[in-house]
Amino acid sequence: MTRSILSAAVIVAFAVACFGLGYTVHGTSELDPPTSTATCLIGAVDGSCSIGSTSYGLLSSVSWTDGGGVFHDSGWPDCLPKMSQVDHVQIQADWIALGSSREARVFWVNCHGS
Repeated sequence: MTRSILSAAVIVAFAVACFGLGYTVHGTSELDPPTSTATCLIGAVDGSCSIGSTSYGLLSSVSWTDGGGVFHDSGWPDCLPKMSQVDHVQIQADWIALGSSREARVFWVNCHGS
């Protein structure tokens, strides 16, 4: 094996090891936010869902699963009527980076079984 091929192989192996270590340490939270039970306060256009002392913003369009188990990649969840409070709602929510700040957001609402 030539010296340049050996050097390239070492660099690739190092990069793969670094990626694996970073993935193991950080986990998959950015790709798969935790599923939790929340209380949601719904306004005329959007709302918020609270888990413990954290309130997560619920925008006017969000991914959701309807009562029949069908996934929708956008729209308003049919189990969250406008101008209401709904308890025991299953959601996926987490913190996201927005420039130099962070915001708590709902990514998915489960209406299946509600």
